[in-house]
Amino acid sequence: MRALKTMFVVAAASATSLAPAQGQTDDLKTTMLQIGGTCVRLTSPSADLTKQCSSMLINIVFPSDHSIFMVFYGKDAALSFGGSGKALLAGKTSMVIDSLLVDTDSKRPAINLNATGKCNFSDPFAGSANIDCTAETAQGTYTFQFLTNGKPPRVGQK
Repeated sequence: MRALKTMFVVAAASATSLAPAQGQTDDLKTTMLQIGGTCVRLTSPSADLTKQCSSMLINIVFPSDHSIFMVFYGKDAALSFGGSGKALLAGKTSMVIDSLLVDTDSKRPAINLNATGKCNFSDPFAGSANIDCTAETAQGTYTFQFLTNGKPPRVGQK
């Protein structure tokens, strides 16, 4: 899936640029969560994408407190809501959105949009959790709501 490869390239570039500052320990890690569940809602300014939305999402949490929720839809597309906030591992919290990466297909490059908004979410390790994001861009509003399946996410670190 090209969208997934694009997201990992973005994540790797972000992780490299977010290396620990001098004097910090180097045990800080980028954490990736693969979360299963049900896509309740996914919309772009021009379409309701809910029926195309995947039953899996990725959350990447960087040592800098930056986080990305990657939502997959269709055959080869993804939306990535990015911003700062408390790590998903910390329990119920919110993330202030500052960007939205739109990757619609393999024929066009992904587009990084300036965005404002918020993601509210609870701890998926504590059982069923809700993730609810709204991002305002110059092109319009993007929304995403996901209900986890209650199973603990798969966790990876780098």
